[in-house]
Amino acid sequence: MRPHAVFLAGLALLAVSCSGNDRSASQTSAATISSDPASSAVATAPAASTSAPTTAPAATTVPTTAVPVATGRGEALAAEFAPRLDEALAAEFAASPELQGYVVLLRADNGFAYTGAAGDAAADSSFRIASVTKMFTSAATLRLVEQGRFGLDDPIAQLVEPETVALLESGGYDPSIITVHHLLTHTAGLFDFTFGPGVDFVGTVFADPQRRWTRREQLELAMQGEPVGPPGGQYHYSDTAYALLGEIVERATSTTLGAAMRDLLRFDSLGITHTYQESIDPEPDGQPPRLHQWFGDVDTYGWDPSLDLYGGGGLVSTTTDLATFVEALLGGRVFDERTTLEAMLSVPTTNDPVSVPGDPAILSAAAGIFRQEVAGVECWGHEGFWGVQVFRCPDLGLTLVASFSQAAPPPSFTGATLGAVVLDLFAALDA
Repeated sequence: MRPHAVFLAGLALLAVSCSGNDRSASQTSAATISSDPASSAVATAPAASTSAPTTAPAATTVPTTAVPVATGRGEALAAEFAPRLDEALAAEFAASPELQGYVVLLRADNGFAYTGAAGDAAADSSFRIASVTKMFTSAATLRLVEQGRFGLDDPIAQLVEPETVALLESGGYDPSIITVHHLLTHTAGLFDFTFGPGVDFVGTVFADPQRRWTRREQLELAMQGEPVGPPGGQYHYSDTAYALLGEIVERATSTTLGAAMRDLLRFDSLGITHTYQESIDPEPDGQPPRLHQWFGDVDTYGWDPSLDLYGGGGLVSTTTDLATFVEALLGGRVFDERTTLEAMLSVPTTNDPVSVPGDPAILSAAAGIFRQEVAGVECWGHEGFWGVQVFRCPDLGLTLVASFSQAAPPPSFTGATLGAVVLDLFAALDA
């Protein structure tokens, strides 16, 4: 659940700092969203690409990611940068009293490691990761492709429930020509039920935050809008697509989406111990307390998680688990075959570049993961509605995970102070 008004806010802020571009605070916030329940005004989703209607992937270089190993260099960088990062984190939190909790993890393959927290957050806090879940949903889907359960170019009419086929047809879609790849890459032309024009999903959630949503109800909302375009003809970010992928994974595995992810994505062997599908799967033993996440001045801690639960969002995790996953994913330790990772990182021509209103960053949208260049370094990741960012820069061997627990950060929150220190870390790792 996230309009990509600003993707990976931390990366965008770094890019702006690097270029010397002094953006206004309203442009740096993770999204321009009204906290007024009656309006639910949201920044417009990215415009459809004008590229030729094709999903042929651009050439992709698969990164190589090492398992972090402590070295003297990493320990020296930690000693140098930890005090600076602590100071920057404290300064940003103090400048924005509307923020309630802020947790940051940075670690590198040379053994550099930093975790900081401010406010109500602790270093090991868990939190709803919202659209960062899409990385997991995509990877689980691709694992099933890898196992031969279905193909990337298979039409979804064979893979979703018959009732879902009928529903899609009632909304003007032809599920016999929408493929798994279209869903993964946001090129299916599906109307987005969360932020599509004329569908006040956010306002409905504010009016009844305890409502228990079903996937079917959310797909029905998507049928209220018009198809964005033909399958493969454009990029259009859509939670609807990932709700359908969640259904495909569940049908193929005959289990819950969270349980399927745990098995398919090797959580146990990777040491991912605090990531689960909230309210559907059991909470893991020893689960750290969950952060309170805010929408403006509204504490959403008690909101029913079903508002964002079925594939486009739904996981609770920690900074450590998220870092472990993105490192394993890009390091080739999630998939059996290198070609599967290549498929995940391949960017259709419709999806490169993706422009985001109010953000100077140039993005490329692959399958549930985005590529962005920061200070000349290629990074991969995703971001989530509640101020969650995850990215990995394989050439530097650097991972950053952060959550500032706010869907509508105040104008005083720019991230520039922390961003400047992280840019210095970029330079130090590249030296």
